[in-house]
Amino acid sequence: MNSQYDSLAGAYTRLNTERPDRACIMVPTAQKYLGAVSGDVLDLACGSGFYTRQLKAWGARSVLGVDISAEMIRLAEAEGVLGVRYLAADVATMGVLGSFDLAFAGFLLHYAPNVEGLRAMCARIAANLKSGSRFVAFNENPYFPLHTTEKYSVQARALGPIEDGVVIERTHFRDGKKDFSFCHFHYEPHTYAAALREAGFIDLKWGPFVMGEDAEAGVGNGFWDEYVSGEFSIAVLECVRG
Repeated sequence: MNSQYDSLAGAYTRLNTERPDRACIMVPTAQKYLGAVSGDVLDLACGSGFYTRQLKAWGARSVLGVDISAEMIRLAEAEGVLGVRYLAADVATMGVLGSFDLAFAGFLLHYAPNVEGLRAMCARIAANLKSGSRFVAFNENPYFPLHTTEKYSVQARALGPIEDGVVIERTHFRDGKKDFSFCHFHYEPHTYAAALREAGFIDLKWGPFVMGEDAEAGVGNGFWDEYVSGEFSIAVLECVRG
């Protein structure tokens, strides 16, 4: 998976400034689920550091961003924000990097290539969190993993039967034309739950994305309804390190 994001780093980073769902949906959703941010924060699958920098601005004492793509980390480090560090590493095999008060992941767990990899990711995340600390993640929605239209300039389709490990191809569109595609994997809700509980997480919940106060400006009432319905192809996971 590192190679697909090394090659897509520039295009994927561009979404953070071009796509209205970042400001209208994703940032407000992160703020809602994370609540008051403080202490030392771990940002996993940090990409070029979009949320890493947000977490610092929202009140974190320090933030460590981790991503498997060396090119993503290179782009992130170019920003040079005080109190923010980055590391190129695979979450499934990373060591104990600290004792963190909060972990956030902007799309990580569904990149595990198999159930064993998913379990390894969850175990490594837990090993880096203090007891009672929260893990919040954007993730494939295991209940509704597909998005067959091109609304919101994205489409998600399965390359096989919906079951653990099936490849999901996610395609982004720009100005009505295909921009780029990448792949991740689907896992059933009980598979996520088992991996997280085995790692020591409790109070597992899945929730919908939410709209910001100005989300309807310029697009019309109801435009984001599918995104925030809870039946969109991505959702929010939250749990607590026991």
